[in-house]
Parts: sequence; structure tokens; C-alpha cells
Amino acid sequence: MEARRTGDPSSFSGERIVESFGRPQIYNRFLSDGDLRPEFAAQHRGSARFVLTQVTAGTPGTFTVDSRGQFPDYHGGHGFLRGECLTWFTEEALNRGVGWFFVQTYRHGSRVVGRYNVIRITSALRGVEVRKERL
Repeated sequence: MEARRTGDPSSFSGERIVESFGRPQIYNRFLSDGDLRPEFAAQHRGSARFVLTQVTAGTPGTFTVDSRGQFPDYHGGHGFLRGECLTWFTEEALNRGVGWFFVQTYRHGSRVVGRYNVIRITSALRGVEVRKERL
């Protein structure tokens, strides 16, 4: 990632950036009530919105900016609190992919230096795809 401000990004060198996450939201049409297997209704409550409560964006981090104005940030894994949540989805949904996004904000003090949609799509065919789109 790169810290952004007017001027040279390296002007952030050595400074701390703190990230925060918004609540997970359904990405496009990649998660719906119809994607859920009825035999697991007791677990998922038949609700894609409930499924989002079982998603984690991870633990917010604090980063030190390097001399190029950059810092490492990694988003991996399927994103569920428990791997068994993947069994809740129909085969069709998993082949297509199920997905959500959350807003990630980077701050230097009280100043926002970057905002992104972090999109995660989990598919039986393609594995886990994570993309970041600058807002």
C-alpha cells in the first residue's frame, strides 16, 4: 500500500498508519438467501445478511511507512470466522463464487490517507480472490 498526501509519498517515511474496517456488505449479487443450503437453516437462519455477521475483516493493524512511502498489508483466507460456514452454500453458489466487501480506511492521526473497498470472492473453482478498489 502507499500512503497518499499532497507531495511526495516518502514524506510519510517512518510515520504510523492505522487501519479500520467497516461492516461487511454483500458484493453485487454474489450472496443471496437463495445461495444457502436449506438443510443448514438452523445455522445460517436462511439469511445472507446473517451470513455477513459470520465474516471478519480481520484485526486492524498499525503500519510504519517505509522510505518509499509504502507499507505492507495483506488480506488472505476465506474471511469467515469459522471454516464450516462454507458448507452453508449450495454447490452452484460456490462454483459461481460468494462475495462481500468492506470499506478499509487508513489514517495518519485523524487524517484519512486512503480508503478502499476490499472485495473478497470465494469460489470452489477459483479459490479466494481479494481485490482492493480505491475510493
